[in-house]
Amino acid sequence: MSEAFPGGVRDPEGRRGFVTIAPNRVAAVDLADGKLLWMKDEAGQPIGATGEQLITIGHGKDGPVIRIIDAASGGESKKIADPGLPDWAGREALAGEALHIDATIENGELRLAWKGGQPYRGGAAPTNGIIAESVAGTAGGVFVDLASGRISQVPSGAEAAVPMAAPESPQDFATLAKSIPDAVAMSRVGDRIFVLRNATLPGNALRIEIEARDARTGAVQWQTSLAEVNRGRPTPLRK
Repeated sequence: MSEAFPGGVRDPEGRRGFVTIAPNRVAAVDLADGKLLWMKDEAGQPIGATGEQLITIGHGKDGPVIRIIDAASGGESKKIADPGLPDWAGREALAGEALHIDATIENGELRLAWKGGQPYRGGAAPTNGIIAESVAGTAGGVFVDLASGRISQVPSGAEAAVPMAAPESPQDFATLAKSIPDAVAMSRVGDRIFVLRNATLPGNALRIEIEARDARTGAVQWQTSLAEVNRGRPTPLRK
């Protein structure tokens, strides 16, 4: 299943984290020392990772697109169009709206699960009944054989066959968050807490940073700048 990480996902061993720093742009970070490993445009949004591969979702002209990317180098190893997800899934996942997608790879098989609903798009504020209808029945899963490309739908009601990660609660980091006002996301891995920050710069610009802190003391162990955002356009920093 996917492992929580600020702004994206990490691998199960906690070696690498993958962060979305702009739509379709992903940065990979070595979690031991904060080294920026690679940065990739047109990558989609991270939804799962193994020790060797990153799984992302994007949206092509015909619907969702899944990419499998080498975790160490950032090279794309496989692209799967029409993976059996709802046709709006790629757009909503990238927008960070009412859809959670989980992904893993086991024994040469890509396993995808989703839960949520296409957000209501009406002009007036939706009633509770409309909200309930818009999210009802929107859980599902697919298995994709990576060798043959064969896609198998998970039978209705059996989505539990594709494990989904439990989201972390903001209350888990309430005390630390008070001391880091520009933090936008946090996640704990063992004895460390990883923090994604939007640091304010002169001229109304922002620097996107990821840092590791000691979970007991809150002391910063390392900090890495990923991009600077000025006038709505992110600029990757030189490695």
